[in-house]
Amino acid sequence: MMETLVTFLLTGSLIQGVLCGFNINLPKRVEALKGSCVFIPCTFDIDQQYKDDLTDSAKRMWFKDGGSTAVFNSSRPKTRPLKGEIFGTATQKNCTTRIDNVRQSHNGSYYFRLEANGKLQYNYTEPTHSQVQIGVLGSPPKPTLSVFPDQQKVRKEVEVIEGSSVSLRCSTKIFCPSRPPSLTWSSSLIESITGQQYQSQTDIISDLNFTVSHRHHGVTFTCTATHQLQKQITKQESRLLSVQYAPKNTSVRINPAGLVLEGRSVTLSCSSDANPAVNYTWYRDTERPLNPVQTGPNLTINNTDPTHSGRYYCTAENKHGTQNSSVLLDVQYAPKNTSLSAFPSGSLMRGNPVTMSCSSDANPAVNYTWYTETGSQFELLQTGYNHSYIVTNPTHGARYGCKAQNQHGHCNATIQLDVQFAPNISSSCSRSSVTKCVCEAHGNPCPTLEWRLSGHELSNSTETSISEETLGSTGVKSVLTIHQSLTDTDVLQCFSTNKHGSVRASQQFQAVPPPQDTRFHPPSLLLGAAVGASLMMIAFILMLCYERRRKEKPSETRDDDTSGFILTQTAVSLDNDSEFVYDNKGMLSPTAPSAHESLHYSSIDFTNADPPSGEIRGLASLTSEYAAVRHCPAENNTSTSETEPKKPDTTAKITDTSSPASEDVIYENTGHRYRQKEALVSADDAEKQD
Repeated sequence: MMETLVTFLLTGSLIQGVLCGFNINLPKRVEALKGSCVFIPCTFDIDQQYKDDLTDSAKRMWFKDGGSTAVFNSSRPKTRPLKGEIFGTATQKNCTTRIDNVRQSHNGSYYFRLEANGKLQYNYTEPTHSQVQIGVLGSPPKPTLSVFPDQQKVRKEVEVIEGSSVSLRCSTKIFCPSRPPSLTWSSSLIESITGQQYQSQTDIISDLNFTVSHRHHGVTFTCTATHQLQKQITKQESRLLSVQYAPKNTSVRINPAGLVLEGRSVTLSCSSDANPAVNYTWYRDTERPLNPVQTGPNLTINNTDPTHSGRYYCTAENKHGTQNSSVLLDVQYAPKNTSLSAFPSGSLMRGNPVTMSCSSDANPAVNYTWYTETGSQFELLQTGYNHSYIVTNPTHGARYGCKAQNQHGHCNATIQLDVQFAPNISSSCSRSSVTKCVCEAHGNPCPTLEWRLSGHELSNSTETSISEETLGSTGVKSVLTIHQSLTDTDVLQCFSTNKHGSVRASQQFQAVPPPQDTRFHPPSLLLGAAVGASLMMIAFILMLCYERRRKEKPSETRDDDTSGFILTQTAVSLDNDSEFVYDNKGMLSPTAPSAHESLHYSSIDFTNADPPSGEIRGLASLTSEYAAVRHCPAENNTSTSETEPKKPDTTAKITDTSSPASEDVIYENTGHRYRQKEALVSADDAEKQD
């Protein structure tokens, strides 16, 4: 090993002198590392005339800086200032020398001297021969680091293309072959890397071979040379690897992160890992450029609205390629444009179901609350995500509504259904000096009202006046005032009609004689026995006068309030499939103080009677199973009733059916098949008929 090294060094050194005669081969300069050793490769030659004097015992010596004292002698290598070893023998003409434990004082110029037997003593000095300059280094130099991408050496700032093969070569000088330095690799990507290491004549070399990727971009590779001196010394050399590659890891993020509410500003930021730097272009949904074209890493949208929702694309591009990334922008907002529709649309008949659908523009999806409003009353119907609701029995005039609500707000919509129905009717009459009747009807569409008396249509005249007013959108009210006298056969009818049907209410009037007091007062009878003659005479005279006056004014007696009517009210639907609405009877009579009444049950048969004006008459069309006639006190009319002449052929037959004297109630029921009436009359009237 050592001989090979010496041969190599000698071959590469300067040669001075001629091919014959004295000559020496050694480098002009060698570097030594303080604390290490240094090799001086050296060979010499002598003149041929002295070849017999050259023996192995010849002294090989080194002198410094032209001095006359040897600093190294091969005969005493350990005693001179330069301690070391000279290699080979004199006959081999080898003067290669190793100097150990180099110190800073060893700096200088050295020449070689040969001393043999006889006359062979020669100094290999300048200017005829070369000298060697030893330079002592205080610390080892940095190793040399080179990059060879695709077998080509590049400058210090290494730029390579992703996918290419790269070789990093680190080398450092061997100062002392017996103790060569060691080389190790490290990088910012990988802490420890093993390279291929080998040694030349003067240097130790380590190669690191790999295929570069984008991960190697910006990575620093470091070669460390470790020298084993009196203490360990390390030296490093680094290279930053610049790898060019197409865009990778392109991504888009939304700032600020989280929910994007309508009206706020938002910035979309695009980033990409690439070398060289990329150009950014923004697209939306269909991957067509935004108009106007937006470039740069950031896209800012001010005052966002729902139209800005969608997917946004960012394209990163450089000379090595392109890459896309996208993000979904979801602009959230409170419900708006809430609308409510009904199916079937338009008008619908009462009792038919209707399906209502609610729609609202909102993000996120809304929760629907269904409710109804009738006047000031609010009723919750249903809550959930169902956007439709079925009303099985809709009410006309009720307002149905839906409330669309999400986390950002709510919006309401209402609808009022047009529920149509046939008229329903009610009527009533009262009498004082005139007869006044009121008829009300409700229906949708709003019905019309018409009055008829005994089949003849009534209108405003001197005898009748009609006023009409509307009651909301579905009602009408008519007030009829009759100034003429009514007979007990007159039938008053109120007709109400709309496109869904007709209905009528009937009023029939019957004259009723004034009620009489039928109560017995035993104490009065005792008192009458005492004063009987005088009182009976006075009463008889008064009754004759009263009866005379009544016969002279028959019309006043008929019209004043002392004679009442039995009023029969009947409401009848005119449709074939309709039923009677109602049928009731009421007593129109003058106001009288309330008193206990005695009732007497009787059976009355009107079929053979020819009732005159002022008496009770049964209706053939509306007969009752039984009727109750309330008895009221007549206030001093008892004598008048007793003096009224009897008409046996025209009065109805009354059969006593017994009645408790204290019963006060009027019983009334109406049937459709029987023509018999049972009436309650006073006990006095029953006795008179007997």
